[in-house]
Amino acid sequence: MESADAARAEELYNDKSYDRRTLLAELRQMHVASPEDVGVMWRLTRCAYDVSNLKSTSAAEKKELTYFARDVIQKALDRAQDVAQVHNWFGIILSSIGDYEGSKVAIANSYTIKGHWETSVALDPSNPTTHHLLGRWCISIADLSWLERKAAAVLFGTPPESSYDEALEFLLQSDALAPGAWKKNSLLIAQVYYKKKDWAAAKEWTQKALAAPVQTEEDQTRESARGKGRPPLRRARYFTMAITSDEVNFLIYRYLQESGFMHSAFTFAYESQLAKTSVIDTELPPGALISFIQKGLQYVGIEAHINEDGTERECEGEFSLLSPHICRVAQSATSSARSAGAASKSSNKRKRKHGDGSPDTVDAAKVTEANGVYGCLWNPVKNVLVSGSSDSTARIWEIPSELSASTALALTPKVLNHGAGPHKDVTTLEWNPDGTLLASGTYNGKTRIWDVGGEMKHIFQYHNGPVFATRWSKSGTYLLSASFDKTVAVWDTTGETKRQQIKLHEDPILDASWKDDSTFATCSSDMRICVTRVGELKPDVVLTGHTDAINSVKWGPSGRLLASCSDDFTVKIWDPFRGDDESSAATPEQPEADGADAAGKEDGEKKKAKTAWLHNLEEHKKEVYTFRWSCTGPGTANPGSPLTLASASFDGTVKVWDVESGACIRTFEHQYPVYGDGSLAKTYQANGDIYEVNWNKQGSLISACVSNGDVAIIAFRL
Repeated sequence: MESADAARAEELYNDKSYDRRTLLAELRQMHVASPEDVGVMWRLTRCAYDVSNLKSTSAAEKKELTYFARDVIQKALDRAQDVAQVHNWFGIILSSIGDYEGSKVAIANSYTIKGHWETSVALDPSNPTTHHLLGRWCISIADLSWLERKAAAVLFGTPPESSYDEALEFLLQSDALAPGAWKKNSLLIAQVYYKKKDWAAAKEWTQKALAAPVQTEEDQTRESARGKGRPPLRRARYFTMAITSDEVNFLIYRYLQESGFMHSAFTFAYESQLAKTSVIDTELPPGALISFIQKGLQYVGIEAHINEDGTERECEGEFSLLSPHICRVAQSATSSARSAGAASKSSNKRKRKHGDGSPDTVDAAKVTEANGVYGCLWNPVKNVLVSGSSDSTARIWEIPSELSASTALALTPKVLNHGAGPHKDVTTLEWNPDGTLLASGTYNGKTRIWDVGGEMKHIFQYHNGPVFATRWSKSGTYLLSASFDKTVAVWDTTGETKRQQIKLHEDPILDASWKDDSTFATCSSDMRICVTRVGELKPDVVLTGHTDAINSVKWGPSGRLLASCSDDFTVKIWDPFRGDDESSAATPEQPEADGADAAGKEDGEKKKAKTAWLHNLEEHKKEVYTFRWSCTGPGTANPGSPLTLASASFDGTVKVWDVESGACIRTFEHQYPVYGDGSLAKTYQANGDIYEVNWNKQGSLISACVSNGDVAIIAFRL
């Protein structure tokens, strides 16, 4: 039974003439007067969310209201686990928090969001709003591009999964509970049918959306757009496209410059009067004109091969920019015969295309899991591979030295079960240096240690949130786990005891890296990097300079340099222990340690080490989610070769940087094959998206994780 205050709050909320800001102030007073009233708390959360989305609300106020709503609904959840609306609004607010805490946290939160909405449905299956929210969640996940899925796999381990069919099930259930009453829900159903190429159903539900009553502000916006002659379905799916002659001229001008036609570029700019236009100062990536032409050609090719019913015609004919296209029907029978022949007599042979300089196409032995595979990692010593999938398991595969399709398919893995349920997904895997132990972390905060035979040796519950990283020290003496709960735990493997657990950051810790056996670095959504020694309660150095969540941090091969990448589009290279005579971009301040659970002796003084980033690498156009140091330079087997660093970004590029100068020396665009010296050595075609590739220790085998459940193992020979 709800309180009188809760009933009054609901009455005022439903009175559309009652100002939302006034209601928010009144609900705050109710909450102060009755701090334990769950009904008031979730309604206060709802009102704060509404005010945060008003056009009159500034960005700073919106953020403040979002975090205020998070704190209120968290208290409500702590007091009442059996109220559907509490779970509903916890999921909604957690989704909004993702706008402020970076990519990795947003991906991690997606599991929790869905879990709370599913709990809400279980508590109150008659609420159409919750079914609608789950439908929208499914659409957002099903809409992820390959690049976004790969980034999710790199950042988190097991990205969320869904489909348009699952979305349709939730949305149709929402409509069944409130038939024709919600314009947005009908429109989303039409869009899902459109994505599934069910044109008749899409048309039917579009008409239902047009006929549905206007209830929400979102409905009002769409109705206004309709009144201006723009159909809601089209407006939701497409954007307004405008191209000016000045923009086209500028693209041509840049193309002439990049191609070395400097005199032609000058003449063209003069005759087109580009200097007098506003576009002349626009920043464009290199090769912009070619990129647009390539994308346009791709679209024309797709358009030419789509039947009226939405199905695609198979064609082996080439599609060029100037020559007319002639369709050549794909020979499916030949393809099938080729596949069958490869399985029976060419499992370890290469197929070569002669005469046109094309690369060899290599076959791969495959092992298959039940679900999609999102990560695979070779043992550093043996030909043993561990793979992680989306069913809360990891699998250890012993790979024979001689590979064939038949032997690989017959392999039986050792299955490492982490329990069932949505909160037990495997988030991280890491072999120790001598390859005898494997550490795994899960979404529910547990860390496990397994031997190479698949037997679980230890299980720890140190964290109150997802474990984002498990990292062994250089000798394997310590195992570090970094978590969403803002703490780092260090396990002493020799004494089989927890050495310490400390809070180093104010926001979730996203990655960690060991410098040696005594010093490690951590990075966080709080935009800071902490360099800390084992046994101490405070970091030696706190590096600042990033302006958004830091996704990854790694020490270089020699252990002197440290690199980090961030949602602020940059990669930074640091020398954390450079002397006091250097300029500083670091601060000695740090958060308080969790003294009750930490070990070590506090010296009472803050460290004086100063540092500045050596290079700020700024050429990426979107978030940078991972990077790798090269196996060259001091501390490697190739000390005479220059040290480089490769970074990967949401902008679809991999950039290679010279560490000494900080200059970008290569950029690889990933819409097309990546070339090294102008020739592609080998190629492998998988039957699904490839999420990760790794070399074994000897450099003779390549593993590839495929979305269809395959782990492809490729024997590489030049």
